[in-house]
Amino acid sequence: MSASVWTKRFLIVSVVSLLGFILLGWLLKPPSAIADWDERLSDQTFTWCWNQPQFYSFTTEWSKLGTTPFLYALGAIPILFLLAKKEHFLAMLFLAVQVAPKRLHMDLKEAYTRPRPAHPELERLTDFSFPSGH
Repeated sequence: MSASVWTKRFLIVSVVSLLGFILLGWLLKPPSAIADWDERLSDQTFTWCWNQPQFYSFTTEWSKLGTTPFLYALGAIPILFLLAKKEHFLAMLFLAVQVAPKRLHMDLKEAYTRPRPAHPELERLTDFSFPSGH
């Protein structure tokens, strides 16, 4: 398949994904029934996990999958694959799409931020990874 076909498909998937995330963010912006439901579910889930030590340790480790180093390492896989296939333009495009939105990402997290539950264990956390990136 030629690079131009891959580029068109990549751009279509990127635009559809971006529009989907914008819609999701709009639906989750308080006040809304979906945001209220999401917050109740999140609080109930956290309380349940907090009372299950073995599950709490699992969820603590699971939350690390949303950290920047892990996501960049995961994003390097398709870049390396594209470089191996001699698709340099697509590899650079993928790299730009992965790295460039970091500022937008942080701005959106600030705009949709939700306070952490008041638990002493969470006070040492310094990122936005609880719950689900909030």
